[in-house]
Amino acid sequence: MTALAQQKKIKKKIQAKHLLMLLACLLLLIFLLCRNVFGSHTLFINEVMSSNRCVITDEDGDYSDWFELYNSGTTTLDLTGYWLSDDPTNPLKWEMPSVTIMPDEYLLIFASGKDRNEPQGPYLHTNFSLKAEGETLVLSTPDVRPIDRVEIGPLFSNISRGRSTQQRDRWVYFFDATPGAANNANEYKEIKQLPATDISVTINEYITANKTSLIDTDGDLVDWIEFYNAGDSVQNLTGFWLSDKVDNPFKWRFPEVVLQPKEYLVVYASGKNRSSNGNLHTNFQLNDTQDQLVFSTADGHLIEELAITKMIPNVSYGRDHENPEQWLYFPAPTPGMPNDTQGFVELSGKSLPTTYNLHINEAQTMNRG
Repeated sequence: MTALAQQKKIKKKIQAKHLLMLLACLLLLIFLLCRNVFGSHTLFINEVMSSNRCVITDEDGDYSDWFELYNSGTTTLDLTGYWLSDDPTNPLKWEMPSVTIMPDEYLLIFASGKDRNEPQGPYLHTNFSLKAEGETLVLSTPDVRPIDRVEIGPLFSNISRGRSTQQRDRWVYFFDATPGAANNANEYKEIKQLPATDISVTINEYITANKTSLIDTDGDLVDWIEFYNAGDSVQNLTGFWLSDKVDNPFKWRFPEVVLQPKEYLVVYASGKNRSSNGNLHTNFQLNDTQDQLVFSTADGHLIEELAITKMIPNVSYGRDHENPEQWLYFPAPTPGMPNDTQGFVELSGKSLPTTYNLHINEAQTMNRG
Protein backbone atom coordinates (compact mmCIF):
# COMPACT_ATOMS: atom_id res chain seq x y z
CA MET A 1 0.00 0.00 0.00
CA THR A 2 1.38 3.34 -1.03
CA ALA A 3 1.75 6.25 1.39
CA LEU A 4 -0.99 8.13 -0.45
CA ALA A 5 -3.44 5.25 -0.16
CA GLN A 6 -2.59 4.85 3.50
CA GLN A 7 -3.24 8.54 4.12
CA LYS A 8 -6.64 8.28 2.34
CA LYS A 9 -7.55 5.28 4.50
CA ILE A 10 -6.62 7.14 7.71
CA LYS A 11 -8.58 10.19 6.52
CA LYS A 12 -11.69 8.06 5.89
CA LYS A 13 -11.43 6.54 9.37
CA ILE A 14 -11.18 10.00 10.91
CA GLN A 15 -14.17 11.21 8.88
CA ALA A 16 -16.21 8.15 9.89
CA LYS A 17 -15.27 8.70 13.53
CA HIS A 18 -16.28 12.36 13.33
CA LEU A 19 -19.55 11.40 11.67
CA LEU A 20 -20.31 8.89 14.39
CA MET A 21 -19.53 11.48 17.07
CA LEU A 22 -21.74 14.02 15.32
CA LEU A 23 -24.58 11.51 15.06
CA ALA A 24 -24.20 10.59 18.74
CA CYS A 25 -24.30 14.26 19.72
CA LEU A 26 -27.39 14.77 17.56
CA LEU A 27 -29.16 11.81 19.13
CA LEU A 28 -28.22 13.05 22.60
CA LEU A 29 -29.56 16.50 21.76
CA ILE A 30 -32.83 15.04 20.48
CA PHE A 31 -33.10 12.91 23.61
CA LEU A 32 -32.49 15.88 25.90
CA LEU A 33 -34.98 18.03 24.00
CA CYS A 34 -37.63 15.32 24.16
CA ARG A 35 -37.05 14.88 27.86
CA ASN A 36 -37.19 18.64 28.36
CA VAL A 37 -40.45 18.94 26.49
CA PHE A 38 -42.24 15.71 27.31
CA GLY A 39 -40.41 13.49 29.76
CA SER A 40 -38.53 15.30 32.51
CA HIS A 41 -41.50 17.15 33.98
CA THR A 42 -43.49 15.95 36.99
CA LEU A 43 -46.64 18.00 36.36
CA PHE A 44 -49.50 16.24 34.60
CA ILE A 45 -53.12 16.67 33.64
CA ASN A 46 -54.61 13.85 35.70
CA GLU A 47 -58.41 13.86 35.29
CA VAL A 48 -60.96 15.73 33.19
CA MET A 49 -64.76 16.13 33.20
CA SER A 50 -66.33 18.00 30.30
CA SER A 51 -70.00 17.57 31.28
CA ASN A 52 -70.43 18.01 35.02
CA ARG A 53 -74.10 17.85 36.01
CA CYS A 54 -74.08 16.52 39.58
CA VAL A 55 -70.51 15.71 40.69
CA ILE A 56 -69.17 18.92 42.24
CA THR A 57 -70.20 22.58 42.42
CA ASP A 58 -67.96 25.61 42.29
CA GLU A 59 -68.19 28.50 44.77
CA ASP A 60 -71.21 29.89 42.90
CA GLY A 61 -73.12 26.63 43.20
CA ASP A 62 -72.68 25.94 39.47
CA TYR A 63 -71.82 22.55 38.04
CA SER A 64 -68.89 23.74 35.93
CA ASP A 65 -66.59 21.53 33.90
CA TRP A 66 -63.26 20.80 35.56
CA PHE A 67 -59.86 19.17 35.34
CA GLU A 68 -57.06 18.55 37.80
CA LEU A 69 -53.28 18.80 37.71
CA TYR A 70 -50.99 16.44 39.63
CA ASN A 71 -47.42 16.88 40.86
CA SER A 72 -45.80 13.45 40.76
CA GLY A 73 -42.38 14.75 41.83
CA THR A 74 -40.63 15.23 45.15
CA THR A 75 -40.33 19.03 45.07
CA THR A 76 -42.89 21.82 45.19
CA LEU A 77 -43.62 23.38 41.80
CA ASP A 78 -44.28 27.07 41.20
CA LEU A 79 -46.95 27.26 38.48
CA THR A 80 -46.73 31.02 37.99
CA GLY A 81 -47.03 31.80 34.29
CA TYR A 82 -47.91 28.29 33.15
CA TRP A 83 -50.43 28.16 30.31
CA LEU A 84 -53.60 26.14 29.74
CA SER A 85 -55.69 25.98 26.60
CA ASP A 86 -58.38 23.96 24.85
CA ASP A 87 -56.88 24.85 21.48
CA PRO A 88 -53.45 23.42 20.48
CA THR A 89 -53.08 26.18 17.87
CA ASN A 90 -53.51 28.80 20.60
CA PRO A 91 -51.70 27.48 23.70
CA LEU A 92 -51.66 30.90 25.43
CA LYS A 93 -55.37 31.04 26.25
CA TRP A 94 -55.23 31.14 30.04
CA GLU A 95 -52.26 31.99 32.23
CA MET A 96 -51.99 30.52 35.69
CA PRO A 97 -51.48 32.87 38.64
CA SER A 98 -48.89 32.60 41.38
CA VAL A 99 -49.79 29.22 42.86
CA THR A 100 -47.72 26.28 43.98
CA ILE A 101 -48.44 22.57 43.97
CA MET A 102 -46.71 20.38 46.50
CA PRO A 103 -45.36 16.87 45.85
CA ASP A 104 -48.11 14.29 45.41
CA GLU A 105 -50.70 17.10 45.46
CA TYR A 106 -53.71 17.63 43.17
CA LEU A 107 -54.92 21.00 41.95
CA LEU A 108 -58.56 21.31 40.89
CA ILE A 109 -59.33 23.92 38.21
CA PHE A 110 -62.81 24.69 36.88
CA ALA A 111 -63.05 25.11 33.11
CA SER A 112 -66.04 27.42 33.50
CA GLY A 113 -65.19 30.38 31.29
CA LYS A 114 -65.43 32.64 34.39
CA ASP A 115 -61.72 33.56 34.20
CA ARG A 116 -60.84 33.79 37.90
CA ASN A 117 -57.15 33.57 38.79
CA GLU A 118 -56.97 34.84 42.37
CA PRO A 119 -54.51 32.55 44.19
CA GLN A 120 -56.42 33.02 47.46
CA GLY A 121 -59.83 32.40 45.88
CA PRO A 122 -61.84 29.28 46.57
CA TYR A 123 -61.05 27.90 43.11
CA LEU A 124 -59.26 28.81 39.90
CA HIS A 125 -61.43 29.23 36.78
CA THR A 126 -60.15 29.26 33.21
CA ASN A 127 -61.49 31.63 30.57
CA PHE A 128 -62.64 28.68 28.47
CA SER A 129 -65.01 25.78 29.00
CA LEU A 130 -64.84 22.22 27.71
CA LYS A 131 -67.03 20.63 25.04
CA ALA A 132 -68.72 17.34 25.93
CA GLU A 133 -68.30 16.15 22.36
CA GLY A 134 -64.53 16.27 22.88
CA GLU A 135 -61.53 18.53 22.42
CA THR A 136 -57.85 18.86 23.36
CA LEU A 137 -56.49 20.20 26.64
CA VAL A 138 -52.91 21.51 26.56
CA LEU A 139 -50.58 22.41 29.46
CA SER A 140 -47.49 24.52 28.69
CA THR A 141 -44.61 26.05 30.66
CA PRO A 142 -44.13 29.84 30.96
CA ASP A 143 -41.79 29.72 27.93
CA VAL A 144 -44.56 27.91 25.99
CA ARG A 145 -43.08 24.42 25.99
CA PRO A 146 -45.93 21.86 25.89
CA ILE A 147 -45.49 19.39 28.74
CA ASP A 148 -48.85 17.61 28.64
CA ARG A 149 -51.67 17.24 26.13
CA VAL A 150 -54.91 15.28 26.48
CA GLU A 151 -57.30 14.32 23.70
CA ILE A 152 -60.44 14.22 25.84
CA GLY A 153 -62.87 12.72 23.34
CA PRO A 154 -66.68 12.58 23.77
CA LEU A 155 -67.85 12.12 27.37
CA PHE A 156 -71.22 11.34 28.89
CA SER A 157 -72.43 13.62 31.66
CA ASN A 158 -70.74 13.02 35.04
CA ILE A 159 -68.21 10.57 33.58
CA SER A 160 -64.58 11.61 33.89
CA ARG A 161 -61.54 10.61 31.87
CA GLY A 162 -58.26 10.25 33.68
CA ARG A 163 -54.99 8.44 34.14
CA SER A 164 -55.09 4.84 35.27
CA THR A 165 -53.94 4.19 38.81
CA GLN A 166 -52.13 1.10 37.47
CA GLN A 167 -50.38 2.71 34.51
CA ARG A 168 -50.05 6.49 34.41
CA ASP A 169 -49.76 6.74 30.63
CA ARG A 170 -53.03 4.87 30.06
CA TRP A 171 -56.22 6.94 30.00
CA VAL A 172 -59.46 5.36 31.24
CA TYR A 173 -62.98 6.31 32.28
CA PHE A 174 -64.41 6.71 35.78
CA PHE A 175 -68.02 6.49 36.99
CA ASP A 176 -66.80 7.70 40.37
CA ALA A 177 -64.88 10.88 39.60
CA THR A 178 -62.49 12.25 42.23
CA PRO A 179 -61.88 15.98 41.59
CA GLY A 180 -58.87 17.16 43.54
CA ALA A 181 -57.91 13.68 44.74
CA ALA A 182 -56.29 10.47 43.53
CA ASN A 183 -58.15 8.69 40.76
CA ASN A 184 -60.53 5.87 41.63
CA ALA A 185 -59.27 2.30 41.39
CA ASN A 186 -62.51 1.27 39.61
CA GLU A 187 -61.66 2.21 36.04
CA TYR A 188 -63.09 1.30 32.65
CA LYS A 189 -61.40 1.05 29.25
CA GLU A 190 -64.65 2.02 27.57
CA ILE A 191 -68.16 3.10 28.51
CA LYS A 192 -70.73 0.75 27.04
CA GLN A 193 -74.11 0.00 28.60
CA LEU A 194 -74.47 -3.72 29.20
CA PRO A 195 -77.61 -5.26 30.75
CA ALA A 196 -77.72 -5.35 34.55
CA THR A 197 -78.38 -8.58 36.43
CA ASP A 198 -79.84 -9.39 39.84
CA ILE A 199 -81.55 -6.00 40.26
CA SER A 200 -85.04 -6.23 41.74
CA VAL A 201 -85.91 -2.51 41.52
CA THR A 202 -87.77 -1.22 38.47
CA ILE A 203 -89.55 1.92 37.36
CA ASN A 204 -93.18 1.36 38.33
CA GLU A 205 -95.06 4.56 37.43
CA TYR A 206 -94.39 8.08 36.14
CA ILE A 207 -96.21 11.26 35.20
CA THR A 208 -95.08 14.03 32.83
CA ALA A 209 -97.77 16.65 33.38
CA ASN A 210 -98.66 16.65 37.06
CA LYS A 211 -101.42 19.17 37.81
CA THR A 212 -103.17 17.52 40.76
CA SER A 213 -101.57 14.28 41.97
CA LEU A 214 -98.60 15.17 44.19
CA ILE A 215 -97.10 18.35 45.66
CA ASP A 216 -93.43 18.54 46.61
CA THR A 217 -92.09 20.19 49.78
CA ASP A 218 -91.90 23.55 48.00
CA GLY A 219 -95.61 23.38 47.24
CA ASP A 220 -94.94 22.78 43.53
CA LEU A 221 -96.72 20.31 41.26
CA VAL A 222 -93.79 18.67 39.47
CA ASP A 223 -93.35 15.50 37.45
CA TRP A 224 -92.37 12.36 39.31
CA ILE A 225 -91.05 8.84 38.80
CA GLU A 226 -91.88 5.95 41.10
CA PHE A 227 -89.59 2.97 41.78
CA TYR A 228 -90.59 -0.36 43.31
CA ASN A 229 -88.50 -3.12 44.87
CA ALA A 230 -90.28 -6.29 43.79
CA GLY A 231 -87.66 -8.55 45.37
CA ASP A 232 -87.36 -10.16 48.78
CA SER A 233 -84.12 -8.46 49.77
CA VAL A 234 -82.97 -4.92 50.45
CA GLN A 235 -81.69 -3.03 47.42
CA ASN A 236 -79.07 -0.32 47.88
CA LEU A 237 -79.57 2.34 45.19
CA THR A 238 -76.61 4.51 46.22
CA GLY A 239 -74.80 5.72 43.12
CA PHE A 240 -77.39 4.41 40.64
CA TRP A 241 -78.07 6.60 37.60
CA LEU A 242 -81.23 8.09 36.14
CA SER A 243 -81.65 10.05 32.92
CA ASP A 244 -84.21 11.27 30.41
CA LYS A 245 -81.95 10.64 27.40
CA VAL A 246 -80.67 7.35 25.98
CA ASP A 247 -77.64 9.07 24.43
CA ASN A 248 -76.73 10.63 27.80
CA PRO A 249 -77.67 8.00 30.39
CA PHE A 250 -75.74 9.31 33.41
CA LYS A 251 -77.44 12.64 34.12
CA TRP A 252 -78.52 12.26 37.75
CA ARG A 253 -77.15 10.05 40.50
CA PHE A 254 -79.00 8.62 43.46
CA PRO A 255 -77.66 9.68 46.87
CA GLU A 256 -77.43 7.21 49.74
CA VAL A 257 -80.81 5.50 49.64
CA VAL A 258 -81.94 1.96 50.43
CA LEU A 259 -85.19 0.41 49.26
CA GLN A 260 -86.74 -2.31 51.40
CA PRO A 261 -88.53 -5.32 49.88
CA LYS A 262 -91.97 -4.36 48.43
CA GLU A 263 -91.22 -0.68 49.13
CA TYR A 264 -91.96 2.25 46.80
CA LEU A 265 -89.79 5.32 46.23
CA VAL A 266 -90.90 8.54 44.52
CA VAL A 267 -88.30 10.73 42.81
CA TYR A 268 -89.35 14.19 41.66
CA ALA A 269 -88.33 14.98 38.06
CA SER A 270 -88.29 18.68 38.90
CA GLY A 271 -84.90 19.89 37.68
CA LYS A 272 -84.15 21.13 41.22
CA ASN A 273 -81.31 18.64 41.71
CA ARG A 274 -81.32 18.09 45.43
CA SER A 275 -81.93 15.49 48.10
CA SER A 276 -82.98 16.41 51.61
CA ASN A 277 -85.26 14.90 54.24
CA GLY A 278 -85.95 11.95 51.99
CA ASN A 279 -87.11 14.12 49.09
CA LEU A 280 -85.18 13.37 45.91
CA HIS A 281 -85.19 15.79 42.97
CA THR A 282 -83.47 15.07 39.65
CA ASN A 283 -81.56 17.66 37.64
CA PHE A 284 -83.89 17.21 34.66
CA GLN A 285 -87.60 17.49 33.89
CA LEU A 286 -89.67 15.19 31.70
CA ASN A 287 -91.04 15.91 28.25
CA ASP A 288 -94.29 14.14 27.41
CA THR A 289 -93.35 12.96 23.91
CA GLN A 290 -89.58 13.14 23.30
CA ASP A 291 -87.88 11.75 26.39
CA GLN A 292 -86.88 8.32 27.58
CA LEU A 293 -86.34 7.02 31.07
CA VAL A 294 -82.97 5.33 31.53
CA PHE A 295 -82.25 3.60 34.84
CA SER A 296 -78.71 2.21 35.39
CA THR A 297 -76.56 0.71 38.11
CA ALA A 298 -73.69 2.56 39.76
CA ASP A 299 -71.21 1.02 37.32
CA GLY A 300 -73.32 1.92 34.28
CA HIS A 301 -75.15 -1.35 33.58
CA LEU A 302 -78.60 -0.80 32.10
CA ILE A 303 -81.53 -1.83 34.29
CA GLU A 304 -84.36 -0.35 32.30
CA GLU A 305 -84.97 1.89 29.29
CA LEU A 306 -88.49 3.21 28.65
CA ALA A 307 -89.70 5.40 25.82
CA ILE A 308 -92.17 7.95 27.15
CA THR A 309 -95.38 7.47 25.21
CA LYS A 310 -98.03 10.08 24.48
CA MET A 311 -99.26 11.51 27.78
CA ILE A 312 -102.01 13.89 28.86
CA PRO A 313 -102.14 16.05 32.01
CA ASN A 314 -102.87 14.32 35.32
CA VAL A 315 -102.69 10.81 33.87
CA SER A 316 -99.80 8.58 34.88
CA TYR A 317 -98.34 5.59 33.05
CA GLY A 318 -97.41 2.55 35.08
CA ARG A 319 -97.31 -1.20 35.51
CA ASP A 320 -100.50 -3.15 36.11
CA HIS A 321 -100.48 -4.21 39.76
CA GLU A 322 -101.60 -7.74 38.85
CA ASN A 323 -99.50 -8.08 35.68
CA PRO A 324 -96.29 -5.97 35.97
CA GLU A 325 -95.38 -6.62 32.34
CA GLN A 326 -98.51 -4.75 31.23
CA TRP A 327 -98.31 -0.94 31.18
CA LEU A 328 -101.51 1.09 31.63
CA TYR A 329 -102.68 4.69 31.81
CA PHE A 330 -104.02 5.67 35.25
CA PRO A 331 -106.41 8.65 35.51
CA ALA A 332 -106.01 8.29 39.28
CA PRO A 333 -102.22 8.11 39.86
CA THR A 334 -100.91 6.43 43.00
CA PRO A 335 -97.41 7.78 43.77
CA GLY A 336 -95.70 5.76 46.48
CA MET A 337 -98.44 3.11 46.49
CA PRO A 338 -99.55 0.10 44.41
CA ASN A 339 -101.09 0.85 41.02
CA ASP A 340 -104.46 -0.54 42.05
CA THR A 341 -106.78 2.09 40.53
CA GLN A 342 -108.57 1.66 37.21
CA GLY A 343 -106.08 1.53 34.35
CA PHE A 344 -106.54 1.75 30.59
CA VAL A 345 -104.52 0.37 27.71
CA GLU A 346 -105.32 3.36 25.50
CA LEU A 347 -106.13 7.03 25.98
CA SER A 348 -109.18 8.75 24.54
CA GLY A 349 -106.97 11.62 23.41
CA LYS A 350 -108.79 14.14 25.58
CA SER A 351 -107.38 15.85 28.64
CA LEU A 352 -109.12 15.08 31.88
CA PRO A 353 -110.74 18.11 33.53
CA THR A 354 -108.85 19.75 36.39
CA THR A 355 -111.98 21.43 37.79
CA TYR A 356 -115.40 19.96 38.42
CA ASN A 357 -118.81 21.33 39.43
CA LEU A 358 -118.95 18.83 42.28
CA HIS A 359 -116.94 19.77 45.40
CA ILE A 360 -116.44 18.64 48.97
CA ASN A 361 -118.12 21.55 50.72
CA GLU A 362 -117.86 20.89 54.44
CA ALA A 363 -116.49 18.31 56.86
CA GLN A 364 -116.38 17.67 60.62
CA THR A 365 -114.00 15.34 62.37
CA MET A 366 -115.43 15.49 65.94
CA ASN A 367 -119.19 15.39 65.77
CA ARG A 368 -120.51 15.23 69.38
CA GLY A 369 -123.91 16.84 69.08
